[in-house]
Amino acid sequence: MKSILFSFLSFCAHLVAIQASSVVQITFTPIYEGKILPLNQAIGEDSVYIETLRFYVSAISLHNKHKQVYAEENSYHLLDATDTGSLTFSLAIPDNLSFCHLQFNIGIDSLTHVSG
Repeated sequence: MKSILFSFLSFCAHLVAIQASSVVQITFTPIYEGKILPLNQAIGEDSVYIETLRFYVSAISLHNKHKQVYAEENSYHLLDATDTGSLTFSLAIPDNLSFCHLQFNIGIDSLTHVSG
């Protein structure tokens, strides 16, 4: 069921670059069947019911012209759909960094997981 759920669940990352301060704000919005994911209610034809949705986003990097121009150190962020404040975070990036897309992983590596 989990693999079916995640095949229909997509995550939209919205980038907002704040030019003067060299900070990139990233916001994740859990989407299910084209709509913002509602928690604690039946959704979809199969009456999927999601009480809790937590996941890690890791290995965040910024790219320009298919080349990596920035990689966040110790990159892991726990996102919780019940805490909308956790769905937005900022990256401090070098001044005048030019990028056109963001890359990330959902989940963390096993070494990070066991190290707490």
